[in-house]
Formats: sequence, structure tokens, C-alpha cells
Amino acid sequence: EDGAKAILKVGEKVGASVAEVQPMEMDMGVTFDSVGGMKEYVNSLKEMVMFPLLYPEMFDKFNIVPPRGVLFYGPPGTGKTLLARALACECSNENRKVAFFMRKGADCLSKWIGESERQLRLLFDQAYQMRPSIIFFDEIDGLAPVRSSRQDQIHSSIVSTLLALMDGLDNRGEIVIIGATNRIENIDPALRRPGRFDRELRFSLPCRSTRKEILGLHTKSWNPPVSAPLMNFLSAKTLGYCGADLKGLCTEAALNALRRRYPQVYQSNQKLQLDLDNLKVEREDFGKALRKIVPSTHRVEDKVLSPLPKHIKSLVEPTYLNIVANIKRLFPHSAAGKGALLPQTLTHRPRLMIIGDSGQGQTTYIGPALLHFMEKFPCQKLDIPALFSNSARTPEEACTQIVHSARRTMPGVLYIPHLCMLWNTITDTVRATLTTLLSDLPPTAPLLILAVCDQPYGSLSPELQTMFLPYYREVYKLENPGENERREYFRPLIVSCSALPPKPK
Repeated sequence: EDGAKAILKVGEKVGASVAEVQPMEMDMGVTFDSVGGMKEYVNSLKEMVMFPLLYPEMFDKFNIVPPRGVLFYGPPGTGKTLLARALACECSNENRKVAFFMRKGADCLSKWIGESERQLRLLFDQAYQMRPSIIFFDEIDGLAPVRSSRQDQIHSSIVSTLLALMDGLDNRGEIVIIGATNRIENIDPALRRPGRFDRELRFSLPCRSTRKEILGLHTKSWNPPVSAPLMNFLSAKTLGYCGADLKGLCTEAALNALRRRYPQVYQSNQKLQLDLDNLKVEREDFGKALRKIVPSTHRVEDKVLSPLPKHIKSLVEPTYLNIVANIKRLFPHSAAGKGALLPQTLTHRPRLMIIGDSGQGQTTYIGPALLHFMEKFPCQKLDIPALFSNSARTPEEACTQIVHSARRTMPGVLYIPHLCMLWNTITDTVRATLTTLLSDLPPTAPLLILAVCDQPYGSLSPELQTMFLPYYREVYKLENPGENERREYFRPLIVSCSALPPKPK
């Protein structure tokens, strides 16, 4: 009956051998326990893949088709490929063996016309014959980019073939498609609908508690174990690190311990007898590794969020705490725990404009510290470099894309650090685009618009005054530090100057 299916006959006509596409060998050591801080994603994948295999009677009772496609997206190194491997391994641990096919974006591309489409058909045929199976497309934006008039015909044909093959999955059953990408806006929109990719899971950068969990996973076999105070210190210091960066940090710290304890291994080509019980990873080894490693997100984009620096904290902390209290009132999602389900009508126009003179630290200290307070939310930055850095797109296009990305990942934050300078630089059409996009936001949308301005509210243009209304307490004016704050700022300096110099050793 399976051989009589039309799609298999097409493969036979072109002289294709189904045996050309083989499933990959799985690493059975990667399980869901190897993935830190993704509890809700693991549960979502279990609903899609494991429950239909274990409890088919439940789906038969309600006559529903389980979700058959899921799209992972997020910054590089956040565990998208790792979670797909863990899923394949977990499914094969049950009584049934699950075939796992992995394809990179460019694997199916060929210089011969029609060969790429044939490879895709072969892949789906083989997955159907070996069902239950999982097909994992890594970097799917390279295989199925947006079809447009500026694009070549070859790519459009591949995208159409993939769409047609995925549409036929409902009655083929037991084949799950997983796609992974870090550029979701480059994927053809036709793929992103229920029936093809039913679910989209966003892999964001880990928050502090998740970073601690990931570090614990990578250091759980160390002897002696890493102390709790050091683990807390590392989870606070590794802001902006993804899962791959944290793994690299642990590797680098272990190598630093080897360099410090046994430097002679670098001078000899022979294998030396090392006493590994004397090899202990200490705080200084992690300190060197922190100075050496540049997080992958900081290489791609500038570092937006950071906590208040220690030397400036006493001056601006009272102001910072006032603004945090304002944000909690305007945007209650900021105080809710991770994954909390809040009602839709909880917010009304969550907007805040911070007004201050130049030199009051609003863009250098206070703005990044507020984003650090809301680090669990995705943040989109709208400023002059974001609009004009890419010469291939117009500023209007860039503005639309940034606001749409912010709307797609709600609840989140849209951060505008230099609002007045941006408003005076852009043209009338970009101003109209930005005003239209922000006015189209529903009042109850959980998207906090956080802007920073260095001009008095009365001198702003009427459009900006309409955007941020003092009546709703959406404008906060910064004040200079008082006498107590200045006293606390100078106290450490005076104490250290009046102390006796240390005795020479």
C-alpha cells in the first residue's frame, strides 16, 4: 500500500534510489537532562512527538492531528540543535526506534536543475518508510528564503517543493519536521502557518537563574565541586552569554587551572605523570576565562544591557529604584516570574520617557541598568545606527522591521536611547512610519516603549508629546544627586586616601 503512493512512484520515475538518504547515528548521551533551563520547550516537544507515540488513543478519541512541525529561532548558541538531538535520543529510548534525519540548509542544494528538489523528495520518502521519524533542518533560512522578484528562480522552486511536501504530511503521519534558524525574518512566510510549522519556539539568551543551571550542568562532575558563592558570582557576571559561551567558559577555566598548576606540560613533548587530585579550578581561573572570552552576541551586536557599575551606584541608585517602581506600575509583566500567564488587559499604553540633561547618565548607566532589570524580555533597540547601518534597505524598511520584531516577541521592550537626536535626523517619511507603527499598537499590547531624551518636555515636537503623555505618568524627569548621594560617592575615596599604605613584603 505504501509503495502504491503517488509520491513514491515519482521517485521511481526519475530513477531515484531511496537508499541514498540515510538517517544519522544518534549520540545516546544527549538527553533532556543535558539541556538546562528549557523546561517549557521540552514539555512542548513531548506533546508533539512523544505523546502521539505513547498515547495514540487520546488523539483518536478527539479526532485531532498532533502538531507536526516546530520552528526554533533565536540567537546563535542558545541550544536549538542540542534540543533537537536530545529529542531524537529521548524518543529512541522507548520501545520504538525513531529515525533522525539531519540536513543543514545548503546540503540539499545542487548545481543541477531539479536535483535539489529530487533530494528533498527522497528525504521525505525515506523518512516515511522508516516512520516514526524526525527531519531536522538546521539553518533553514538557507534552504527556504523569502520568495521575491529579486530572487533567482531556483530557490523559489526549492521553496515551493518544500511547501508541497510539508503539506502532504497530515495523512502521512508520524513524521515530525523541526527547523532551526537565527534569522526568522528571512524565512518564507508560507512556511509559518499551522499545518506546516505549527509552533514557533523562541530561544532567548538565558537569564541569571538559567545561567546558573547551565553552569551547574557543565561542572557537575568536577571534583571538588564549584562552591555556591562562586556559582552565584559567575551567573551574575556572565550577562549576555549564551549556552555555548558558558560551555566555553568552563573549558577555558579548566585549562587555566592546568596552566597554573602544571606549567611544565607546555615545555615537554612527552606525556608527564600528573596527579589530577591536585588539579583544582579556582576563582582566579574563572576570572582569567571571563576576561578572555567574548560572548557571541557581543560580537554580533553591541552590548545594550548592563548592571549599575559599582563606582557610580551610590549616585544614581535612588533614581534607578524610582524608575523601576514606575516600570512595575506601567508594565506589571516585569515583576512577574518567568512563564507566568497574565491576563491580556493587564496593561494600558506601557510607555516611559526619561528626560534629563546631558551628563546625567541616562543612556550610559540608567537605560542599560533598566534593561538589565528586564533581561528576561527580548529587547529591540531603535536608534540611528539600527536604521542606517545596512545600506541594502531603506530606513523606513528598517524601522518597520524593528517594530514588527518587537511585536512578534511580546511581551518585550522597544528601547529608543536617543529619541530627540533620532527624531531630528530622520526624514518626514520615516517619522510618519514610526508614528503610524506606534499608534497602531493596541493599548493593551504588552510591549514597553522605553525612550531616553535630553531636551525639556515643552520643547519637544507635538508628535513626540502625543506619544508620551504626562497625564498617564509616562514622563520621568531626572534630578541631580542630593547631598547624601554625593557624600556616599566620595566616602570610599577619602577612606582609602586616609588609610596607611601597606607595608612592603
